[in-house]
Amino acid sequence: LIEAFKNHGKEVILMEAMPRVMANYFDKEITDEAEKRIKEAGIEMHLGETVKKFEGDDRVKKVITDKGSYDVDMVVMSVGFRPNSELYKDYLETLPNGAIKVDTTMKTTKDPNVFAIGDCATVYSRASGKEEYIALA
Repeated sequence: LIEAFKNHGKEVILMEAMPRVMANYFDKEITDEAEKRIKEAGIEMHLGETVKKFEGDDRVKKVITDKGSYDVDMVVMSVGFRPNSELYKDYLETLPNGAIKVDTTMKTTKDPNVFAIGDCATVYSRASGKEEYIALA
């Protein structure tokens, strides 16, 4: 998304509370490469910086963080999420975060007649040979 905005001529600032981009999903070797490419694209990054509040009347005009403030025209925000497991928590096998465990054909591990895909389900990683949870939203 940040690349798309940049490609359309927008000035983009990426704020991340963690010390690395995508730190919950990838090792440092991968995130270092991602950060390098983000910088090469001309995108301003602020890592380890937490958004505290937004200011503006009928629209956001300023973002206030624990380290500074930034004038903005628009904010796109993602604060993470967890699968909502209420519907299936007592029926399907899940990870502690609620993601549904599936096999390599996306069948749920507890009931082969139920399939799960997307950000509510695990995926089989050929790299690690294990199921992993990699949310893309």
